[in-house]
Amino acid sequence: MIIDLTPPELHLVEDVFYDVDFDIIAVYYKASDPESGIKHTDFGLGETKHDVFIRGYSRHEPIYDGYEMITVDDVDLPQGIPLWIRIRPMNNVDLFVAGHGRQPIMVDHSPPIAGDVWDGDDLNNINYQPYDDSICAQWPKWADPESGIQSYIWTVRDVINDTVIGEK
Repeated sequence: MIIDLTPPELHLVEDVFYDVDFDIIAVYYKASDPESGIKHTDFGLGETKHDVFIRGYSRHEPIYDGYEMITVDDVDLPQGIPLWIRIRPMNNVDLFVAGHGRQPIMVDHSPPIAGDVWDGDDLNNINYQPYDDSICAQWPKWADPESGIQSYIWTVRDVINDTVIGEK
């Protein structure tokens, strides 16, 4: 018989993936307990790193694939609120350690606030330009207060021939 008086070690919460269409979250983490092993991991969501006020702990069996991973179905994450992932690996003698993700996550279904789109430089909107090998465009006043704007996609189209000239 092995006597285990030490809780597991939680080395890090590596990554979090959320699928909004299937309402499933996956949490990758690294935990160990050399004495009695990891029995299960609890998952919760908090307003801060230190609580589970948004979603209390629920028990999940870890999946091992290089890192430990748990998946949680029907998470029903509220939109527009920063949420902290909390996990609690528990060993086979019911000792546990709790930890959190590196940063909060947030679900944002809202579109960005549309601003202006101008073709031309120096904040001048033009209808014609003398260049056939470049175009200058600006889009002031676009914003997304919840999650920010990560990138833009633009297309230049020849309306006469209905063809795409460039896309980025």
